[in-house]
Amino acid sequence: MTTHIVKVLSISSATLLGHTLVHSGEDLTIQNLDTVYSVYIGGTESVTSSSFGYRLPPEEAVSFALTGKDELWAIAGGEASPGSTKVSTMSTGLES
Repeated sequence: MTTHIVKVLSISSATLLGHTLVHSGEDLTIQNLDTVYSVYIGGTESVTSSSFGYRLPPEEAVSFALTGKDELWAIAGGEASPGSTKVSTMSTGLES
């Protein structure tokens, strides 16, 4: 099943992207909807704008193939206004 969600990111705590349950795998595409600020993506909820795995520039998108228990977390750049940075996610399960 394919799902799409728009999430508002915080500048102080990370937001979980994708499924919250154990799954067989999923393809997850993340699009930064902000026109000015970057989004920072990491594999744990401790991701910050200075400790991250991937920096997603404004208006860009990236896709990941996640396995079973993988999680991706995102946080807005520290200079963004609270509640202003949004990402759109599209998730497709590898098995039903």
